[in-house]
Amino acid sequence: NSLRLGSEVLRKTQPETQSPSIRFKVGDKVLYNSRSLNQKIVAVVERITSDGHYDLDVKKSADPKNLSPYVEPPTAVQLPFQLVRSEGAGVGVGTPQDNSTPRGFGNGAAEFVAKRYTGEGRIVSCKAFAAVPIGPQVPSPNTRTPTPVRAGAKSFFLPGSTPRVCAAPKAPNPVVTEMIRRLCGEIRCADRFKPSLGAIRQQLLQQLGLTKAAQIKEMGGFKGGLNQGIWIVSDNGQKLVLKQSRCQRIASNILTEAENFVRILKDHPEIANDPLVAFPVKIFSCTGPEGKISDIIAMKKCPGERLCEFVAAKFYANQMQQLNCALEEVGHCLAQFHYRYGNEQHGDFQPSNIYYEEKTKVVTFIDVGGMGVPTMGTDVDHFHQCVRAMTASYQVNLHAELLRAFDKGYQSASPDSKRVISVHFDDPKLPTDGCHGCPHALL
Repeated sequence: NSLRLGSEVLRKTQPETQSPSIRFKVGDKVLYNSRSLNQKIVAVVERITSDGHYDLDVKKSADPKNLSPYVEPPTAVQLPFQLVRSEGAGVGVGTPQDNSTPRGFGNGAAEFVAKRYTGEGRIVSCKAFAAVPIGPQVPSPNTRTPTPVRAGAKSFFLPGSTPRVCAAPKAPNPVVTEMIRRLCGEIRCADRFKPSLGAIRQQLLQQLGLTKAAQIKEMGGFKGGLNQGIWIVSDNGQKLVLKQSRCQRIASNILTEAENFVRILKDHPEIANDPLVAFPVKIFSCTGPEGKISDIIAMKKCPGERLCEFVAAKFYANQMQQLNCALEEVGHCLAQFHYRYGNEQHGDFQPSNIYYEEKTKVVTFIDVGGMGVPTMGTDVDHFHQCVRAMTASYQVNLHAELLRAFDKGYQSASPDSKRVISVHFDDPKLPTDGCHGCPHALL
């Protein structure tokens, strides 16, 4: 049996609606079922490939099965908000400014129901909870109690998603402003980003503080669904990963990966020094004669190997004890991550985005550029789904043993395990040589 890694797991949000008889033309507006975002987004067909796939403005070589016709929304539709209340015998309707307490919630909390047009010719209702319900409740074996919302916090949501809690806007912090200035940089290219070329290589080495003997090699194989290229930079025993990502938003309300990294640093400046997270040491705006081409994200290479490969190796070596210990440590680290960053979700927590070093038991989370972006479930839910699919070809019920260890580690953590992480400007994760970038390029 072939191995199924975590990166191959598909998160489906809706049944496929594409009919084999439907064909699109160049310029047609369609709905693309994005697996990484767990939602359908509006896209435009730019080209039809020879194998019957479609090049979209947001995705190259898109499978026709992931496309469906786009229906223009009605021009005059009222989208009212309804507030569910416990007043009287029925459910009342009012405005969010009303101070009455909704059913099942403490004072100041509210459950809103918003009617939303989906772009597929129908209107659906969705709910977002601004606080944790209180009072007697019947526990469900499939539900996990969410972390309470901080007082005075604001929340936003996508339909069917897990709400993300955002703190109220704060005054600019000069320390954070300086960190963002040092994080951002610029690389000038003639047409495409080729780090092996003399001019681009010189800019990279100077801004990353590397020597002229540094080696840059492009990584082959699967590079991730939204990445345009990945390179490994080696210099005197130090290794960095360069990742080229899109600089255009796939939707007006969804930040690019680079923009979200800046947002994360603003909200959680301590993350730059967190060994649990592979946070960028530098983000370059790659610009050409006609404007910005892409974003280049530089990160330190993580120790160990991806958890999906570690699971495969240990399973076939019949080392289940070591495997369970690793899964328990991963669960504990995820709980620390949630406690440390106000329950913000990783966004794509799966075995392919987790590195584990067995000798030191070091766990590192990669691909955190989607952190805080609303998804169709929690990190724990998605990890459970990925492990089930990944181990389906290994052994019956193997996932049950692994997830039991993972859940044990997750539940063993407590708020006391949240370590205070200090920020130092002389830290190697904040390069200072030749940083000519402007933070406003990503804000």
